[in-house]
Amino acid sequence: MQEGEQLASLASRIEDAVRRIKQRRPTPFDITNLDNELTCMAIVRALSEDPSCATLVSTLLHSDNKLSDVAVLRNNLVLEDISRNTNPAMYGLQKTSEGVLLAAGAS
Repeated sequence: MQEGEQLASLASRIEDAVRRIKQRRPTPFDITNLDNELTCMAIVRALSEDPSCATLVSTLLHSDNKLSDVAVLRNNLVLEDISRNTNPAMYGLQKTSEGVLLAAGAS
């Protein structure tokens, strides 16, 4: 709320902002689309906390594929897991005797 702003004015400003957001949405856009985008955003956010995923996150964010398709994102992650298990050192990882991938030097 801006200093000296009346409550009705605040509500009008918020309604205008929401109207502009709705105008910029792709059509059709529904709650399922929103859920898919939020799921993908949460996955990318979780990945970005792991330094070994920095290249993957950058690739995903700069990809031509929309980051709102959970199935496509999941497929990309499966392929990434296969690559990591095939060549863990390339990702700065090492495989434990149990087959778990950890950052190189971690135990």
